Amino acid sequence: MSLPSSLNRWLPRRLTTQLVLVAVLTLTLAQIVVFPLFVYVRLSSVAATIQDSAISRFASTAKLMMSTPQSLHSTILDSIGKHPVEMLLLPADAVQPPAPDLPLADELRAQLLERAGPALRDARVYATAVPPPNKPVISIHAELPNGQQLWAQLRLPDHLPTWSAVAMLTAGVLSTLLAISMVLILRRLTRPLARLAAAAESLGRGKQGAALTEEGPQDIVDTIRAFNLMQVRIGEHIEARTRMLASVSHDLRTPLTALRLQAEFVSDCEQRDRMLKTLDEMDAVTSSALAYLTNSRSTEASRAVEMSALVDSVCEELRLIGYEVDCAENARILGHCRPSLMKRAISNLVRNAAQYGHRAQVSLSADPQTITITIDDDGRGIPESEYEQVIKPYHRLESSRSRQTGGSGLGLAIAHDIILGHRGTLQFSHRSGGGFRQRVVLPRQS
Repeated sequence: MSLPSSLNRWLPRRLTTQLVLVAVLTLTLAQIVVFPLFVYVRLSSVAATIQDSAISRFASTAKLMMSTPQSLHSTILDSIGKHPVEMLLLPADAVQPPAPDLPLADELRAQLLERAGPALRDARVYATAVPPPNKPVISIHAELPNGQQLWAQLRLPDHLPTWSAVAMLTAGVLSTLLAISMVLILRRLTRPLARLAAAAESLGRGKQGAALTEEGPQDIVDTIRAFNLMQVRIGEHIEARTRMLASVSHDLRTPLTALRLQAEFVSDCEQRDRMLKTLDEMDAVTSSALAYLTNSRSTEASRAVEMSALVDSVCEELRLIGYEVDCAENARILGHCRPSLMKRAISNLVRNAAQYGHRAQVSLSADPQTITITIDDDGRGIPESEYEQVIKPYHRLESSRSRQTGGSGLGLAIAHDIILGHRGTLQFSHRSGGGFRQRVVLPRQS
């Protein structure tokens, strides 16, 4: 079940952070649920202890008063004090203090009679198991044999220690220890996954790296092993396909050369030109297919390149062979790329714009993270429904890019693969004032 998008926005993106957050929140919720139960149990224990102490003190005091002259009773109460049990001795004709808002406690009354004797058989004991602060825990009323009334009451203090600070400190320490241990464990789990993700992203850009170290839990080891095997198989498949096409291309050179020589001896000029044009097209298609396959296997290293100079050189070369290309003057912009491959990609895009859009206008811009190459033309461009198709090999727009115009259906595919291999994007759009726009967005560091 997916989370709501509003909640998903606030969740951390990293697996380690999410798991640590879930564990700490779970522990905190557990503490919130358990703490009231802990307080209840503690208060019950405290109340039981206080009640037993009050019963013992009341019984001892009553027995002492019954065995001493009445003149000493006030002295006895003064010596006992009022903390924690407050005691009052009232004359026989005094109004008895009202019963507190507590239930009668028959079990405690039985304990009182057991300790003080049958002389206090009319005693009444009121008590509560878990009282709130500053409220009576126990209240005892009894009439002594001489008619005097002995009254006692015990209250909890305003700030009864319930160990809340200790509980909070304990929860904090437990949460911290849990977070640290989970981070250490999850780093061991996610480090191989991070390397696997980076290797998969690199493989998707056509860069086959070394086999990954198989480490971590068994599930992750199995995944890495499967990825390593897949990477080897993909490499072998591409290598075999490239070798096959290179062999076919090489084998075709001989018959093509022979046909070209024979075509030169054809006396009909129009027929000879058609034959030579067909042979040139076959040679171009073969060369383009080989170039498309070898792009992904290029070993050219990425290095710092002055992108403005690279774009200027592409425009100048196309102008020299007859294309109408305008290149805006650009400030010196440095980027990292594989220069030969990037030059081929930009050349394909600018050539398409100049050939099918009548005139190409090239400009360059940059920000701290990306470099953008914009190629505008005055043609009808590519229908929006075809944007995803034209970057596939051998997909041609027959209305404007048929074989008669020299299109092999690989120019955009080659450019797109090279740009994708640099972690860039190729974007198409129609200009508001007419014409078509191709935009290449590259990261500063590829």
